[in-house]
Amino acid sequence: MGLDISDRNAGILAIAGGVLLSLGGWIGMINLLSVIKNIVVEEMGIGNSSILLLFKILIFFAGLGGLSIIIGGMLVLKDEFDLGRILILLGVGVGVIGFVISVVVNWLNGSLTNFYGYLFHTLEGVGLLLSIIASKGAKA
Repeated sequence: MGLDISDRNAGILAIAGGVLLSLGGWIGMINLLSVIKNIVVEEMGIGNSSILLLFKILIFFAGLGGLSIIIGGMLVLKDEFDLGRILILLGVGVGVIGFVISVVVNWLNGSLTNFYGYLFHTLEGVGLLLSIIASKGAKA
């Protein structure tokens, strides 16, 4: 059972949520990968080009959750509800995993003092919430 929002609004929410989730995921993942890269390259002395390429690939994949949601939102706007909703749900799944990783990393660093503040005041958190609402609002 979907929310009481129109399919057009669900598509727009999905696109907006996907953009925010991508931006937040890239920003958060870049910070996380920079810390890991510094440990690997500087502390462990491993710095060949294949390791650096791996970090670039990981940053790329960090944004795929949001991209999937954006494409799903566009499909919902084009009345392709089934495929659009599947892509939105897949993107939300990737987004939840990325969000959980961000929360855990921030918690371990001591910078997460308020989970709800983090959820409602980060691009990634707001994007994830909008995407979840969009996935529930699109026709099943």
